[in-house]
Amino acid sequence: MLEIQGLSLQFEERSIFNNLSFKLAPGQIYGVLGPSGVGKSSLLNIIAGYQDSTQGLITLNGMALPKSSQRLIPGVKEIALVSSMYNLDWNHTCLENIREAILGWPVVKREKRVEQLLLGLSLKRVGNMQAKRLSDGEKQRLAIARAIAINPQWLLLDEPLGHLDFVQKQKLLHQLFNLGIYSVLMVSHDVQEMMGICHKIAILNTNGLLSKFEDPFKKYFDLSNLRSAKLLGPLNTMIWNGERMHFRPTCFSFSSDGVELRLLRSWFNGMLYVHRFLSANKEEIILYHAAPLPTLVTIIPKTDDLA
Repeated sequence: MLEIQGLSLQFEERSIFNNLSFKLAPGQIYGVLGPSGVGKSSLLNIIAGYQDSTQGLITLNGMALPKSSQRLIPGVKEIALVSSMYNLDWNHTCLENIREAILGWPVVKREKRVEQLLLGLSLKRVGNMQAKRLSDGEKQRLAIARAIAINPQWLLLDEPLGHLDFVQKQKLLHQLFNLGIYSVLMVSHDVQEMMGICHKIAILNTNGLLSKFEDPFKKYFDLSNLRSAKLLGPLNTMIWNGERMHFRPTCFSFSSDGVELRLLRSWFNGMLYVHRFLSANKEEIILYHAAPLPTLVTIIPKTDDLA
């Protein structure tokens, strides 16, 4: 169990985040979403032991972890961090980069682990190539291979999947599971990345507060906090029965008693048709549907996709 208690970060007079507290059980992929500048990367660096918090406590399996400034060598061996900068030795080969992370291991055990990671993360073909000559996707996989070489309990990922498409991301996570990495904490501003990968997600807002970790489906349709809801995707606002109502693009039904909308534009996004409509009140409405919708539709908005 990884537990964060009352974690805060402040730079001079600027407060980055305040009193963050949460527990992460092993065997899950957790995601923290949020816009740039809210402290997502700093949060990971603090948990991994590379940066001090202003206040707060981090415990791993019931044991308190010392702050970065209290260590002779930064970092926590049980927690591996992969930053968006990769932190590779660019003039060394893939094989050498991984080997350097476990130089203290017995030779036979070390070389077996290097070989396992090269194969497990599809790097065998470029094993003797310098890191600086790799593709972006290969650099990302190498950075992960180097980080997990010591078999950490937790893997922290700082937006490391940006150069991979959805299929490649799913393949990478499957490879990590095969290599024994089951507990992951990711941070990103990419909503689709998080929604499609994580078991639970939370939102770090510009006010420095972190929401609860929840199932992505539940989080997406929870509109109680509009600031957080807008980060997770399109959110419509419409006057319905004299009240202002918010609803997702899939949350509507067709009815002659509803609000008439006129189509502005539509396109296919690979899964559904996306439609931009305009109401008589000049409200722009986004609707998703399995098939193209006509120029004029009359709908009733719903609060969730199951209503």
